[in-house]
Amino acid sequence: MTSDDLGWAHTRAEWEQAWNQVRHFETMRGQWLGFFFTVVLGVTAIAGPKLDASNSKSVLVIALLALILELWSAALYLAVARLNEVQRYNDQIIFAIREATMSSPPAAVDLARYTYPPGPPRRGRLGALASTKKASELVLLVGVFLFTAALLGDVTRAATFSRISDAALAVSALACGIGVCIAGFCVWARRTS
Repeated sequence: MTSDDLGWAHTRAEWEQAWNQVRHFETMRGQWLGFFFTVVLGVTAIAGPKLDASNSKSVLVIALLALILELWSAALYLAVARLNEVQRYNDQIIFAIREATMSSPPAAVDLARYTYPPGPPRRGRLGALASTKKASELVLLVGVFLFTAALLGDVTRAATFSRISDAALAVSALACGIGVCIAGFCVWARRTS
């Protein structure tokens, strides 16, 4: 086998590995979002009608559920954001190989005009939201902040309603504080330096 053949074999292996990773990441992102929505809707459908924010037990259950769901959202958000970074890396490998092979195509068909996939309908940050990568990150990040808002609402309700025990108020305030820390950590962890 010549060195040129070895080079093409290596390039082909890199191409296949990058494409397999991209497909795998897309599948994982879809499964995690589906599981996220299933859990959130299931918990809301089962627990929601049974909860009454005018008693201590319900305030505690709301705080616990919202905190667990926020933690779940944060974990999925950070995982999906990292998947997206690695997928962008694999995209760069794919595009570099395509660019090199299309400048001197080994194939019988000239594919030079198909070097890159179509871009989003709009340019810039808002246009990126039309992609599955950014939309999945945004959905999970919004979940983090919505559950933080639910915790804030829960502690506000506990503080303004006279039948709520001091212990329930304290636990609700602690859960709210933890929730704010989780949301802050997500923002801090994803902010580029």
